[in-house]
Amino acid sequence: MLKNAVSFNLGLLALILSIGGNVAGAEPVKFSTIASAKEMAEEISAKVALVEKSLADEESYNKDKKRTLPREAGTIAVLAQAVAEHDEDSDLKKSAPDVREGAIALQKAGSYDDAKKALESIKSAVGGTSNGAKPEAEWNALISMDSMMAEVQSRNAKLSRLKRKFPDDTTEAVRHAQVLALLAVPMAADTHEVKDAAKTGDWVAQAKAMQDAMTETAAALKAKDADAFKKAFAIAAQSCKKCHEEFRDH
Repeated sequence: MLKNAVSFNLGLLALILSIGGNVAGAEPVKFSTIASAKEMAEEISAKVALVEKSLADEESYNKDKKRTLPREAGTIAVLAQAVAEHDEDSDLKKSAPDVREGAIALQKAGSYDDAKKALESIKSAVGGTSNGAKPEAEWNALISMDSMMAEVQSRNAKLSRLKRKFPDDTTEAVRHAQVLALLAVPMAADTHEVKDAAKTGDWVAQAKAMQDAMTETAAALKAKDADAFKKAFAIAAQSCKKCHEEFRDH
């Protein structure tokens, strides 16, 4: 029994590490297989622009504070952590942990003024200012499951439309697929939906399946291969369906 338990735990550990688990002394995840550091930094800037719209005035803040802002800020935190751990160097790498901390502060902001202050700290860090935030972070503390699922659903819906009409310019679609692949990292780390510990490996495996399929989806979109896109996207959708059937629809 002990031998089986040890074998299971080692197997689960290997699976978590392969998707980006953070364990001291372990081989770091190769984030360049998901997206380049430059692409992730560009997506952070795009998200910051959306946050600026939500914080344009107190009225827009009050409208977006419960769902939109936590989702945008959580995604920024995930992207920033990926840049901090990225196997490629970049202009943002040193200050990426400060971007992450600002994004976490934005998720926790209890007022318009607090949210504006958090946004300014994010923008300062995106501009290269580092206040010495540590590069290490717990992946399951960067974004809530509700915010993550909202981001997944939004980007997934946009990709789904491409099955009917494949675009000439796939730049935006590539970005959606890359972010979806990246979100599998915090998804695998946040196992609170798993009520039976014996099924933790299934949860991580489904997240890994989504990551692999979305990485293939992004590659197909970059190559502008509509058939390969449909095939990879269908596999990703199936992994999401299986996960919901096993863990979220009960």
